[in-house]
Amino acid sequence: MKLKLHFSTGPIGLARDQTFEAFSRFLTVAGLSNGAQLNFTKIGSDAQVPPRTVRDFFSVLEDTLVGFHLAPFQKTMSRKPVATAKFYFFDCGVAHALQGIKEIVTGTPPDGRALEHLVALELRAFLSYRRIDKALTYWRTTSQLEVDFVIGNDVAIEVKGTGRVSDRDAKGIRALAQEVLLRRKIIVCNESDRRLLDAGIEVFPLQLFLSEQWEGRIV
Repeated sequence: MKLKLHFSTGPIGLARDQTFEAFSRFLTVAGLSNGAQLNFTKIGSDAQVPPRTVRDFFSVLEDTLVGFHLAPFQKTMSRKPVATAKFYFFDCGVAHALQGIKEIVTGTPPDGRALEHLVALELRAFLSYRRIDKALTYWRTTSQLEVDFVIGNDVAIEVKGTGRVSDRDAKGIRALAQEVLLRRKIIVCNESDRRLLDAGIEVFPLQLFLSEQWEGRIV
């Protein structure tokens, strides 16, 4: 069976060559948007294509397993959650290539984003390989409180590219814990040792977190 890709061109009626040129521009902008909330209008403006075409292009990436959408967690009441998904590419290196990043320096914003991307891929792979029927989502409120990942309804995971987690880094998890009953509250970071903050918030070095995750000790 052949896979047929259909590029919806919207009202501007792009020819095939123009469509591939538009898709190339879109890929560059999509790379810069990796791990961020999707804004089809802004991405379309930057890539010079209609928002409807941007939506179709993202569908192509997901259908061909080049990336995936991360839906928002919306089961909170007092703090209004956003309803917009994020998008991650299937590989950190692909995202970095599209972004023009050749080196990741520890402690920089690109390092934090790369760490978050890696954890997203690991969580998604674990849930799939172990056939665990729990949704992987993220939580963000209209007031900008955020938790990077929520597994099911009771495990919250925040990722920080820092060598020392501060009280401020736990702000999102604490806010979510006031909304839903969380069984685990975890911050993954670049610290060297595991430790426990107040309110049962666990700080995990990356390697220890991944080890315990694949041993089935997190979910």
